[in-house]
Amino acid sequence: MTERPIRSGWLDYHLYNFKFEDAIVIEEDPEFPVSEMYGDSLRHVEPDDTAVSELFDQYGCCIYEYDLGDSWEHEIVIEKRLRESPKYAVLVCLAGARHRPPEDVGGPGGYAEFLDTIRDEKDPERDNLLIIFEQGKLTSRIGRGASCGRGRVDRVPAAPGR
Repeated sequence: MTERPIRSGWLDYHLYNFKFEDAIVIEEDPEFPVSEMYGDSLRHVEPDDTAVSELFDQYGCCIYEYDLGDSWEHEIVIEKRLRESPKYAVLVCLAGARHRPPEDVGGPGGYAEFLDTIRDEKDPERDNLLIIFEQGKLTSRIGRGASCGRGRVDRVPAAPGR
């Protein structure tokens, strides 16, 4: 059974997939067959038929996509395998920056707009966005330095092209 979406604080109600070199792990939708969506070059693997960790025994990396509408893509690279033990029984985020984007913020472009708006305390939409996305208690972490594992960012850079 596939490990359900990467633990990031998202609510796990969107479709997702794991794309490996020649395989894709995705729940097939009868209205959108995998072969029509991704072509015949990828072998389709049903999420309930295998564990993603088993596929990493064959492949060293994959692209994990969450929310196929917003298309949040994450490259997952296995850099080192540790001996299995209770201490190393789960995935560990070794580096990163910022808190995860809010669910349904509109993909990378919507997230850039969200960050621009919440950074501007004079923006009339700021308070509304913080309420809608339930980020009120996270703004100091987003704006002043959030961390994941050992990674840290002390300021949020401006959105690209702004």
